[in-house]
Amino acid sequence: MKWRLIILGGICGSFLPFILFGRPTDAAVVQVHGLSVSPAIEQLVVNSGQQTVSFNCLITNNTNSTLDLALSAQDFTALNNISGSINFLPNSAPNSTYGLADWIRFNNDTIQLGPHISQLVPVTIINTENLAPGGHYAAIKFTASASLSSSSENRVSANEVISTLVFLTSSGHVVQSVQMSPLQQSWLTLQMPTSAHLVFKNIGNTQTAPQGLVTIDGPFHTAVARGLINVGSGLVLPATARLYNVPLTSEHAFTYPGIYTLKVSYQAAGSQTVMTVTKHFLYINEPLFIAVVAVIVITLLWLIRRYGLRQIYILRRKA
Repeated sequence: MKWRLIILGGICGSFLPFILFGRPTDAAVVQVHGLSVSPAIEQLVVNSGQQTVSFNCLITNNTNSTLDLALSAQDFTALNNISGSINFLPNSAPNSTYGLADWIRFNNDTIQLGPHISQLVPVTIINTENLAPGGHYAAIKFTASASLSSSSENRVSANEVISTLVFLTSSGHVVQSVQMSPLQQSWLTLQMPTSAHLVFKNIGNTQTAPQGLVTIDGPFHTAVARGLINVGSGLVLPATARLYNVPLTSEHAFTYPGIYTLKVSYQAAGSQTVMTVTKHFLYINEPLFIAVVAVIVITLLWLIRRYGLRQIYILRRKA
């Protein structure tokens, strides 16, 4: 008896958390083992009075077997302070404020895809009065199953899930606004910071991408380092916070000891309001610090050897 088994890898991590927060052009196609889908991210706007908005997903079967695909939609949210991580909400859970799954429709809930075949899948979003202004999000899930035996008995099947993440902005009172947590910078440092770790909370009602500039100004008010915030245009969802690591590029080969100022100027994408936060710190470059400590230690040792501890104590009392 001959069997031909192709196992497609269980339920795979098709939801690729990094897709949510990365630049869309960096991940135009998502591929998980036997399936691939494009686009990875779809961003849409629905205007007041517009009844529907639609787009197409291109799903491709990269295996040698015919796959039965089940189509569904599932809401998600973001995990606080976890860069690029998302949390899919159970279908049994009440729809979140920013959910979109209840408004998504498919022409067919199932399709059959032959080996190495691609197919366009229309997706329609219904705009009703219950769709509040602001951002709404859901994943379009393609769940594949394949019966891979030559008879109806002893059938072996496997499942694979892949998705497109949909971001919809419903027109109306749309607010893009972010708030930065206090800067975490020590008041004394022996090394000039090479990066800034910034946490932004979305206090608006739609997804947004924080933007801005981080600079370190020296004692003479000259910039010694700088870096752009969120070069990858990573999104932060409403009512959640996200950590952004901003690399800082040094503009001087040598920095002198003194009081330095870490300054962050930021805004939400689409907002004209720029916020500025500053924090001062004392910088002593490490070679100089080591040299000063060495001089102090050598001086103390010389005094102890020359005068002894008791004599040093008497001289100190007289002083």
